[in-house]
Amino acid sequence: MKKEEIFAKINDSNIPGLPPAIKEVFAELKNPATLDMQSLIEKIASFGELETLLLKQFNKNYFRKQFHIKSLHEAIRYFGARTIQNILLYLVIRSFSAKLLDKTGFLRANYWRHCLGASVAAHELATITGDCDPYLMFSYGLIHDIGIFVIEHSLPELILKIREVQKKGLTHFDAEKEAMDGVTHEDIGDWLCKKWELPDEIRNIVAYHHRPHATSLNSNEVFLFHKADVISATYYESLMGIYSFHDRKPVLDALGLDPAIITRIKEILPDEVNKIREIFSF
Repeated sequence: MKKEEIFAKINDSNIPGLPPAIKEVFAELKNPATLDMQSLIEKIASFGELETLLLKQFNKNYFRKQFHIKSLHEAIRYFGARTIQNILLYLVIRSFSAKLLDKTGFLRANYWRHCLGASVAAHELATITGDCDPYLMFSYGLIHDIGIFVIEHSLPELILKIREVQKKGLTHFDAEKEAMDGVTHEDIGDWLCKKWELPDEIRNIVAYHHRPHATSLNSNEVFLFHKADVISATYYESLMGIYSFHDRKPVLDALGLDPAIITRIKEILPDEVNKIREIFSF
């Protein structure tokens, strides 16, 4: 399938727009310095269970503080507006994806473990290096692969083709390029970011987490997340029974990290992912 045909089919597949109320929340969060906290809280509270879900997320695992977060005001204060924004987007994507039936053999549950693995790895790397906000980096893992779910929705036949190509020993990313005329989930995720008018910092993570050199905006975050994504890819591929060059030492060496750090993160991924799957489900 040619590139033009792929995007034409996505355009025609009735992918919903971002709910207007969520757009309003994102607009409120765009400028933290002028944030009207009461207006924001009222907008989030209007979603009913959304406020409850957010507070549930913020009192578990990586988001848990030494005290109980009792309000959205406290959550925004302690975790930051950008992290709140990403968690909201995750909930929107989860709602959208929950309506899909997995008829492709995609094994979404295992792929979601990769996303959670990237969240865990990003949180660990940010904590170790001190380069980025660990909570924000964790939240990026929940939303970075939105392009995958667009492919599942709009081009389910290509999910199967990508998996077959990947079994040759290619990464998922390279298998996509072979199966989709050079198009990848980064490109398709970028398309969705534009459609939904998402903030540039989210779009950069979505569109460049495999190619961090291609962007200069929030580059520290993009480079750190790229490293986390590569580490997590080894975990996902082992679940799928696929072994590509991600498993080979030179690729991990190229990340410029202490091998002991990579080993430690890879060792903790299975247990940590199992813990957070109870809260961050798909």
